[in-house]
Amino acid sequence: MQVRGRSFELNKAEGKFLGVCSGLADMTGVDATILRIAMVLATLMLFPWPVLAYFLAAYLGREKTGEHPRVGRGGEETLERLRDLDRRMAAIDSYVASPNRQLANEIDSLR
Repeated sequence: MQVRGRSFELNKAEGKFLGVCSGLADMTGVDATILRIAMVLATLMLFPWPVLAYFLAAYLGREKTGEHPRVGRGGEETLERLRDLDRRMAAIDSYVASPNRQLANEIDSLR
């Protein structure tokens, strides 16, 4: 689905539930609050159909690329630092958990 050259993507970073309304807001240029209010009114008037359409859009929509849903804009630097720390911790873990006799001797000498 494309409007004005944009395809529909779920925007979980700015979304309240599954990111459907904020994704529609990004795609159409309409404020997400207005779309959320319209969704609530449509649900009250036409009960099961808007809910089914919402979950169908959440299922079929792809997640917005380029930013982590919990970090948002400008957090790429933080994510890179976390990835680096994760790599370093994995290296330490593999060193400590490996059958390294020299490390075992060092630990025994400290006791």
